[in-house]
Amino acid sequence: MAEDILRLSSFDSKAIVPLSSRVDGVYVQKLAIAGNDLLSSVFVESLDSGASVLVEYFDYGVGSDAGENFLLQAHDAVSTAVTTNRKRIVNIHDKPYVRCTVTGGTVRFGVYVTVKDPIGSSSSGSGGGTEEPTGDPLFVDQTAVSTPGSEQTLLSYTVPASKILYLYSVRAVCRQESSFQILADGDQIGSGRTGAMSPNVHFDFGIHRPYAAATVIEVKATVRTGAIVSTIDCYLQGRLVDV
Repeated sequence: MAEDILRLSSFDSKAIVPLSSRVDGVYVQKLAIAGNDLLSSVFVESLDSGASVLVEYFDYGVGSDAGENFLLQAHDAVSTAVTTNRKRIVNIHDKPYVRCTVTGGTVRFGVYVTVKDPIGSSSSGSGGGTEEPTGDPLFVDQTAVSTPGSEQTLLSYTVPASKILYLYSVRAVCRQESSFQILADGDQIGSGRTGAMSPNVHFDFGIHRPYAAATVIEVKATVRTGAIVSTIDCYLQGRLVDV
């Protein structure tokens, strides 16, 4: 795993450790985060019998280069295939690092995070609210290849049965001139544009934007006709609450 610093902005949802097979060893990824609160998920797809992976978060301080480690929080060690272990990492400084230790064989795993709003649970987005609903965090990310001149669906998510989705934010990254729409059951709930100098479009819906089971949330984009074919990254963040 490369040790180049991976930079994350508020509400970013990314694979900080991409899904891959890794053998016995220690793998480190340095981070620079605009926020002090992470929602972290470790997903293990497959592993050798007797193998496991331990994912830990540390603060990077003046003594780190000399071997000093300040542990923030750690996931439980995962030794079962097709397993997701979730953890909220709080009170971090702006430059933590994640350390993944694989023992006992080969493990195919990835680590995914979403940066929470540095102002905490309060929000000035649509819907407002000051108390965060309890439930399971939801992170959906999708990468698509652009089709200039034609509308395309980048991401489609259907709220599961017996759940309510509290939609926090949607973010898209495209370096071409593009227009974006966020739809809930076909009704537009957000729109924006990107370009070479402003490749990010971010929709903050606040923490009290509920959608019932079977609601379909879609992100659509239209890239300018004649633009270079490129990739578009799309991220959705929310929380699923039992009805």
